Amino acid sequence: MKKLALFVSFAAILMVGCKEDDPIVPEIICDTDIVNVPVAGTEDEDIFVTFTSNVNWTASIKENAAWVSVSPASGTSADGRVKLIVLPTEENDPREATLVLAADTAVKEIKVVQAQVDAFSLAETSAEVGEEGGNVDIKAMTNIEWTVTIPSDCDWVSLVNVKAYGEAVKTVKVEPYDELDGYREVTLTVAAGGQESDFTISQYGPVSCLWSVDMRDYVAMTASFTNSVDETVPTNVSMALYDGNVVVCAGDGTYPVIIDKATGAKKGELNTGNVKPGYITNDDAGNLVFCSRVWNYWVDYVFFEVYYMTPGSSEVKKLVSCHDDEYYPSYIGAGLSVKGNVTGKAAIAAPWEGVAGVTGDNMVLCWQIENGAKVGSYVKGTLTGFVGIGWLAGYWMQSPDNFPGFALISDTLADGAVFACYDENVLYYVDQNFACTALAAEILDSNNTPNAMDVRTINGKQYLAVSGGTYFPQWCNPPMRIVDMATKAVVAEPVTHSFNIGDDAVTVGASAAVRMEETEGGMIVYHINNNCSVIEAIRVQLD
Repeated sequence: MKKLALFVSFAAILMVGCKEDDPIVPEIICDTDIVNVPVAGTEDEDIFVTFTSNVNWTASIKENAAWVSVSPASGTSADGRVKLIVLPTEENDPREATLVLAADTAVKEIKVVQAQVDAFSLAETSAEVGEEGGNVDIKAMTNIEWTVTIPSDCDWVSLVNVKAYGEAVKTVKVEPYDELDGYREVTLTVAAGGQESDFTISQYGPVSCLWSVDMRDYVAMTASFTNSVDETVPTNVSMALYDGNVVVCAGDGTYPVIIDKATGAKKGELNTGNVKPGYITNDDAGNLVFCSRVWNYWVDYVFFEVYYMTPGSSEVKKLVSCHDDEYYPSYIGAGLSVKGNVTGKAAIAAPWEGVAGVTGDNMVLCWQIENGAKVGSYVKGTLTGFVGIGWLAGYWMQSPDNFPGFALISDTLADGAVFACYDENVLYYVDQNFACTALAAEILDSNNTPNAMDVRTINGKQYLAVSGGTYFPQWCNPPMRIVDMATKAVVAEPVTHSFNIGDDAVTVGASAAVRMEETEGGMIVYHINNNCSVIEAIRVQLD
């Protein structure tokens, strides 16, 4: 009996030992992988996560996210539930944390997600676009859907289906804008989440004034330019388009100044040898044509002669000479008009100056050029049929150093010219007999000295550029006008500028010299204002 009892007791011990060696596998069961918590936090709402575990467990927030906590932090297998305590968010982006449930070696991670606060704001509320147009990115700081609406009457802005910077950018395309000195603006409506914002796009057209230079930086202001800027109109200064540059002549015995046609920068001086130009211009072929300026016959007389230089050449060639013709005029050479090609066929005309009490014949001296040489002798014509200053019946005796505006129409003298003089607002046509008939009225301002004239064929049409100074600049500021010679209509009024000379000086934007050059869709007008304080290049659009 004792042996049996011992055996039974030993068996029982073995049985007990076998049960303790069979380990329990820790386990956590939760059907939830993600918990979305409210933007406003859990102050007014309880969020629980329920699970089961066969052993004691712990709960924690991974990486200790400050905006969410869990309670309780531990428990037994009999109680598998924790509460999430979440702070409200003011973030514009969603935020996440991880709830970690651990039961010994068993771990369950649950993502906790709090949505963003809906927000929308534009990074910029306007954009400025150049004449070339292009894309404009409207950038928003947002986490919601948004739209851009373009006014129905705007045909120069359109939406582009690109996302250069992701969903927070919408792109619009702005068309090119070619109106000179133009400006346009449109306001787009950007809508998101029930709120609207304005986005303004402004666009400037190309600037008409390509460059503007104070001539005093290049040429000394001497009496040859002006005696008293606010009282007289100097006409000594002249200009030409030559060899890809603008060339400016002071008319005071110095060499002309070469100016970069594209930038207005001074490039140097043009060497004309022993001949110092009194007035320069260019023919239609781009040759530089210039003449001497003749004063009183009895005082240091210089023969009136016309010379030319071809582009790329430094050789000065004589074209005509009054000495050869045995004719010796005085007070001539302040103006010169040339049409055609002086190396082939051309016409040349030089009006007499109007010097108070000295000249008074209303004359123009002309030559016809064929095959690069004059044909016969000079032609001297007396202008008739115009009014001028009524009580003086002419264009002379007007103001110091003044000459009328006179521009040949073609390379044939018989085709005539355009003429205008002081105190009238009438353009005249001058026929081959030098008789004047009204060409167009109300183009010039009264009290104007329209001695700046240029006739050129631009894109197949002939145009006249006309401007000038005024004897009394405090009375008016004569504009520059571009006239269609076929219709006699003013097609453009380029805006000119001036720089002040002294604190009390009166300066006006009228021209002492003007030249036109063809460009795509229009022309560039180069001019020097009437006190020679500014030279500039101005773009003009033509239909």
